[in-house]
Amino acid sequence: MTHMVNRKGIAPTHLFFSDDIMIFCKGNIKSLRNLVDLLGLYQRASGQTVSREKSKLYFGGGSLNRRATISAFLGMPIAIFPDRYLGVKVMPEAIKYHHVANVVEKIKEELAGWKGRMLSFQDRVVLVKSVLASYSIHNMAVYKWPRKFIHECEVAIQNFLWSGGSKVSRSFVVAYDKICAPYEEGGLGITQLSVTNRALLMGLWWKIRNSNKVWARFLRAKFFMRNAKLVHYVKSSILTAIADLLEDYALDCAILEGDMLNEGGWNLSEECRNNLLAAGFVEEDFPRTLNGVDRRVWKPNYTGSFTVSSAKSLIRKKYAKLVGPNLLWRPTVHPALAARNGKY
Repeated sequence: MTHMVNRKGIAPTHLFFSDDIMIFCKGNIKSLRNLVDLLGLYQRASGQTVSREKSKLYFGGGSLNRRATISAFLGMPIAIFPDRYLGVKVMPEAIKYHHVANVVEKIKEELAGWKGRMLSFQDRVVLVKSVLASYSIHNMAVYKWPRKFIHECEVAIQNFLWSGGSKVSRSFVVAYDKICAPYEEGGLGITQLSVTNRALLMGLWWKIRNSNKVWARFLRAKFFMRNAKLVHYVKSSILTAIADLLEDYALDCAILEGDMLNEGGWNLSEECRNNLLAAGFVEEDFPRTLNGVDRRVWKPNYTGSFTVSSAKSLIRKKYAKLVGPNLLWRPTVHPALAARNGKY
């Protein structure tokens, strides 16, 4: 089977997802025959059967007649973009509002007025957190969501919190940024969609830049030049999101270099070590390189490893910390009483 595409010697052949597999190859007759033989060998060896009706064909180029011939040969229907695969919409261009507009309606349905009127304020907060945690997280980790979409979702959430209905408008008592702040800053710890979206995209960028997996090395070879700058002329929905992210933020990362490291250990001056100790950092907790090899470090997390929570903290709007929030939100205080005694 001939490789479908090759970037700097990296040629992906397949991706495994639990009981799903995506195979990449050229559409020539030799590759297709060998693909059919391969599937036949697998079926005879495993006792499992490939469901041709549930399988799809994705094409990059080629005439309509050619596509129809391949579809008939493999017995699989042709996928039309935008398509859905494992819960994520697959499309060749940047995501548009009409691609995700149905999610807004689903969120509004989950936050229906009849539910809100029967719930206390604290119960509404819990329901909002549950709804936000269950919708389109996979999409947010790949695509940059349109501002219009995020705005409509946030308006529906604010309406539900203050009036009990997602479609019942009411003057907002507290700014949404404040509501999404942590408890210790006077907020309710609700997930802010725009912040989550950008933090997850940072995670995707971090994996592409640093992972040694085939998919990451392939995208790194495709998207980045030798000087680590993006190749902006490549058409890709993923690249669009990453390019916007790099333009909005100077991502907080660095390379551990030899002047501060010696044989894999930290070589710090006395002044630098004292400053770090005064700031609450312990040298034993610093990240270590493997065999003295330089590696990329995520600065917002003292361990050097990327986390979505540290990315959110880097992006979100900060507020002054309250005095005694642990007394208000401690586990022994009922949530309804804690919310009532707070600012809401």
